[in-house]
Amino acid sequence: MPYETPTWTERLILANQFEILAVLRNNNEFALTAQSFRLGHEWLYKKCFHDFLNDMPSADANEVVSILYLFGKLQNSYTNLTDKSGIDESRLKFPGFSSRDEREQFDFAEALHARGFYIEAMGEKVCDATEPTGDMYKRMIQADSNILKQKPLSEVLTTKPQSYSREEVLAILDA
Repeated sequence: MPYETPTWTERLILANQFEILAVLRNNNEFALTAQSFRLGHEWLYKKCFHDFLNDMPSADANEVVSILYLFGKLQNSYTNLTDKSGIDESRLKFPGFSSRDEREQFDFAEALHARGFYIEAMGEKVCDATEPTGDMYKRMIQADSNILKQKPLSEVLTTKPQSYSREEVLAILDA
């Protein structure tokens, strides 16, 4: 979303907040920023917004959540399998996103992790993939979708956690 000039009301609220920060942190820079908001020096107060990123589209956030959910299901399924032959357990570990090429997804995964979401799927920290992973994840999600289409509706719409067979785990990992 592009920068929008704040309204007078927004400037007043921001000026008040920066004045409070100036007192709490004993920082004159905050007091100067408050003054810029009060006096309407947009060129100066606009600098406050330079670190803001555009909103992550909901579709992209949903895709990250779907990927993490899928890895959780794969790991859960592996734990419940009696025959694990042919499945390399290390492939079930979420490889992360590339912080260089998939920054938005990487940051969102870190934010989810910091809030305690999908810890089981990600492990103790979010991995930084050395290469972009988006295409691989799209193939895996498509394989998962194909598997779900073949299952009876009563099995898909259950409240029990879904579990994959050994063959289904391999099909998703090899997608």
